[in-house]
Amino acid sequence: MSNASRQPDDLELLLSGLLDGSLSDADERRLMDLVIVDADVRARYLDIMDVHAMLTWERSSQSQGDLPTPETDVIEAESIPVAKLAPASPPGSLDRNADRYVRPLRIPGFRRYAVAASLLLAMGVTFALVRQSHRDMKSRDASPAAYDPAVATITNVHGAEWDAENTLTDLGSTLPTGRLRLRSGSAELVMRSTAAMTLLGPADVELIGPNRCRLTKGRIVAQVPEMAHGFTVETPTSIVTDLGTHFGVEVDETGAVEVHVFRGLVVARANGETMANGVQLEEGDAWRLSPTAKSATAARTVPVDYRRFGLGVPRDLVTFNTGRRIAEGQVDANWMVREPGGVDASPIVVSHTEWMPNDPAASQWLAARVAPGASPSMRLIYTTRFNLSGLDPSTGRLKIRFAVDNRVESVRLNGHTFTPPSHPLEYRELTAFEIDEGFVEGENVLEFEVLNGEVQAPENPIALRVELSGTAQTLETQEQKQ
Repeated sequence: MSNASRQPDDLELLLSGLLDGSLSDADERRLMDLVIVDADVRARYLDIMDVHAMLTWERSSQSQGDLPTPETDVIEAESIPVAKLAPASPPGSLDRNADRYVRPLRIPGFRRYAVAASLLLAMGVTFALVRQSHRDMKSRDASPAAYDPAVATITNVHGAEWDAENTLTDLGSTLPTGRLRLRSGSAELVMRSTAAMTLLGPADVELIGPNRCRLTKGRIVAQVPEMAHGFTVETPTSIVTDLGTHFGVEVDETGAVEVHVFRGLVVARANGETMANGVQLEEGDAWRLSPTAKSATAARTVPVDYRRFGLGVPRDLVTFNTGRRIAEGQVDANWMVREPGGVDASPIVVSHTEWMPNDPAASQWLAARVAPGASPSMRLIYTTRFNLSGLDPSTGRLKIRFAVDNRVESVRLNGHTFTPPSHPLEYRELTAFEIDEGFVEGENVLEFEVLNGEVQAPENPIALRVELSGTAQTLETQEQKQ
């Protein structure tokens, strides 16, 4: 996991202001200067323009090829700032104290598209994407058979019984926009955006576009990768927008809507409300909106329910922090250490005046035993194990915090290699990162490969300190999922 290149702290807000029309002249000039002189900013700017060009094309494709107009075209894109359980700043606000900079919600028609185009032309960049979109739409209108209308693919089914009007229900079927009515069982779809959605029957869902659906009745579960952020579920009374997450939505027989967040973030709002007035729900939050409610703030919180959405209940993993509750100089039997190609040995708890102090209640430093006067190794592999018996490996999640003298070159989980984030402070503070893949049933093996600077000498120690926590969901039978 490498660090992203440094960009101006308010870049996202400047881009947001540009697209929603609220950017001041001074800030517009500043953005222009950044785009011209900074390659990273320029790349981000072009990515944003590319996304909105595609959104405009997709919107117009739903209007029989008509191009958007300033009076009629409004495109919902990714989120604006929202505060948990409270309204936030309006779209495009240039509040330098805002703690979340994200992309704008509304892009009215050609006027703002023309602003983007003019800036690109000012840079000397040809705005070919727009012209190509127009050519594509004309080509599609001239030859409808060449246009692929599919917005989703059925990737898995279990005991699925569909309404008679749904004919494209076989595994692997590609689905156009339209209504799906699942009488019973379950069906998994992958949207063209790459968002995955599971329908739990009985369910009545309409596919609106490659990253959007409408749930009229029943339950769905969505898992949204980064490239599909902004996936949206409409209901009769509310709109739920993903900010990178795993969540479930239910519309019951009364029309009440519940949103349950299993991981990440979503924004839930009543119909007619903007994203700024929505409620941000985090992992472990659940929210119920009555059929008559007119505002997201009228919703009440409810306990998150994994089983209702066919998911196992999260359980804490039994993991071992280095040196926890062990006296200095004693062996930590929950960890092993070896040289590459060598034999495992138990490390001991150690300390050093230059390292962050040991905390026996949380974690302590571990090092290999070294004979008096001998030089420590230049490379060591530290190993610990934990067990996922009875848990679903695909739901595993491990949080890691480490400090090291001198560097963690790689972390391996069951042979899968992960590059840790940069840790220039080495042994002065803990560095955090997460692993959410590579888990297996039963015993899991976690390894840290540690390097010891450049000089091998008795006064050059090598040591590692790690704090671990994690979860995985209990395994559910198909019967429990329905």
